[in-house]
Amino acid sequence: MPKARGRQALSYTRICARFPALRESRAPMKKFFHELLRRDVFKVAAIYVIVAWLLVQVAIAVAPALLLPEWTDTLVIFLLGLGFPVALLLAWAYDLSPKGVTPTQPETAAETVLPASDAPTIGAAVAVDDVPFLPPERSIAVLPFVNMSSDEDQEYFSDGISEELLNGLAKIGAFRVAARTSSFAYKGKEQDISEIGKALNVGHVLEGSVRKAADKVRITAQLIVTETGFHLWSDTYDRALEDVFAIQDEISAAIVNALREHILGEVPTLALTQKVDVRAYELYLQGRQLVDKRGPANIEKGKALFEEALTIAPNYIPALTGLAETHLLLSNWWVGLGGGTPIEIALKSAKSLLDKAVVIDPRSAEVHSTLAQYYNQADDVATAAEHVEIALQANPNYAPTYSRQHFSRVFMGNPHLNAISSLRRMIELDPTSISSLFNMAFRMGDRLNQEEADKALNAVIDVDERKGILYSIRADIANHRGDTAEALDLCHEGRLHVETKSNLDGIIHESRGILRDPSTEQVVDSSVIIGAYICGADKQSILARCKHFAEQDYSGYSGLPAFQMLLDGWGGNEAQARTMLESHFKVDGWGPMFMLNLVAVVPPMLADLRRKAGDEAGAQLVIGKLKEYYKIEGQHPDGHHMTFDLLGAAIAMLDGDKELAFERLQKQFDRVWYVVTTVRANPLYEPLHDDPRYDALNAAVDKRVEEELAKVKELGLLPYEAWLTPPEAE
Repeated sequence: MPKARGRQALSYTRICARFPALRESRAPMKKFFHELLRRDVFKVAAIYVIVAWLLVQVAIAVAPALLLPEWTDTLVIFLLGLGFPVALLLAWAYDLSPKGVTPTQPETAAETVLPASDAPTIGAAVAVDDVPFLPPERSIAVLPFVNMSSDEDQEYFSDGISEELLNGLAKIGAFRVAARTSSFAYKGKEQDISEIGKALNVGHVLEGSVRKAADKVRITAQLIVTETGFHLWSDTYDRALEDVFAIQDEISAAIVNALREHILGEVPTLALTQKVDVRAYELYLQGRQLVDKRGPANIEKGKALFEEALTIAPNYIPALTGLAETHLLLSNWWVGLGGGTPIEIALKSAKSLLDKAVVIDPRSAEVHSTLAQYYNQADDVATAAEHVEIALQANPNYAPTYSRQHFSRVFMGNPHLNAISSLRRMIELDPTSISSLFNMAFRMGDRLNQEEADKALNAVIDVDERKGILYSIRADIANHRGDTAEALDLCHEGRLHVETKSNLDGIIHESRGILRDPSTEQVVDSSVIIGAYICGADKQSILARCKHFAEQDYSGYSGLPAFQMLLDGWGGNEAQARTMLESHFKVDGWGPMFMLNLVAVVPPMLADLRRKAGDEAGAQLVIGKLKEYYKIEGQHPDGHHMTFDLLGAAIAMLDGDKELAFERLQKQFDRVWYVVTTVRANPLYEPLHDDPRYDALNAAVDKRVEEELAKVKELGLLPYEAWLTPPEAE
């Protein structure tokens, strides 16, 4: 049991807990008090009371000497009482300034700009409104506990205590808990608690320290209200090291009890931490610290530590899921981190670990979230989505689940599921998550939404000093605008930063494909529109690129053999193309062929082939889904995808409306010029070939290729091979 319960401060939060009606009206009351402070009403009231008291004392003292009536004191007090509300009203309505007494002006929203950086930026930083801080009522962040041990190598132990406390609180559905990466961004930094609360949008912060010596450990913890800085609760625990898990449970329970009085009203059930040998626990903490740093070398070291932990404690779930994650991260899957393990081997190794973990704890959010990652990489997005739902039911605050939900929604191709909303939810829980901000910038680049891309980029600059990441984001956005030479130049600079090699490789291959470089050997990133890899001067060159990628048996489009479909459908083997397309078309669902990066090319092919085979009803079914997709995408709150107008042109061709098709193709060229290259090989557009506008459009595309190539030469980026090999990492 704790030694002693810390003294509890009476605060507005505690009052609200006792009086629910006050809690419900908290936001407007806070705004009202904010105005009282801004207009100096409290200051005027204090001054008035002091002056009134002095006047009463003077009246009492001088009235007898002046032979004034006995009721004079009463009259003075009465008049001063009448003047008090008048003074407050005048303080509210008027300001005393160097210009004299003037009416109080409404408060204007001040503009602040995100911090500048010497890292590369895109345009100006985005301004945000300075609004009153109103964090969610039930919200908390666990800051990394300070390691006060003499041995700096024990840092992982204090981090582990913080992480276990965070995980325990996150399992309580009543709380909104800031994610680990966001709260750990403040490790080793001196910053005001209120500023941390604003940055993480939480009402409470838990902080503390760990002092470890021999087989003893002392842990202190304190709970603070971010708005006021008041300490709600604090305590100290001295324990033998072998009781570390009991200590974690005890601290978590104490925190919940403290929050009960102030916020919840009753104690939720807190699942106990899985008990395990302390040696395995320490190995896991060291491994987790390395894996979170990312990079193949760190992940390999973390993988070895997880394996060692499992030799001591074979059923330890965090080590099992951590090891499974390292197998997936080190695979050669397109969103991997530069690992070279064949995806089939990585999937097999990860699945055996996760099968064991799910038997041990069938309801673990961590297990089901990692299973969602597994099934995403195994091209089974429907099952991945099921595990996402199970994970969110178990722990809606486990931030990595929303990242995995984002990927499953992208691969499912259902326009009714907004993948960007999943990213936003993760960023809300984990505002400093580099991977989520990174993906947000890319997704906004896909939509040519420069403002939102800038916001994500500014956030990356705020929390990460690695310039290579910024180069890859900026290069990707430049490519999406059609500024291919600029993208290659940024990649050239970014190659000096080896930590982003795999990300830059995908953009380099994409750029070279756009400029019709026949030596583009692989598709690194299948989130890129398929047309970026198969740009060509004519139909035969486009088919040659399709054949090249099809022979690689590339399945990065969520199990869809897209390049083989295009090769067959555009090259004359229509029966084979239709067979493959039919196997991936789902009448009651959407499926991978409706992914944003394929939807303008692949489903229209199926509709066209059905019509040619005499299945008009089947063709209309696909056309109906394409029109539904086009309507939903046209109303997307973050803007149209970069292939939106090409999709509209395909629908117009299927409807036989050539004029509308030309209009939309021209819009597509104006937005992203290289996207229209695929019409040269696509039989769907053959009815346009006799129109002079078709030749003019293709000529405009060729001219743009020449212009971008001229810029590449001027920048000294040819030959590419001279700079494609980055310096060795130290």
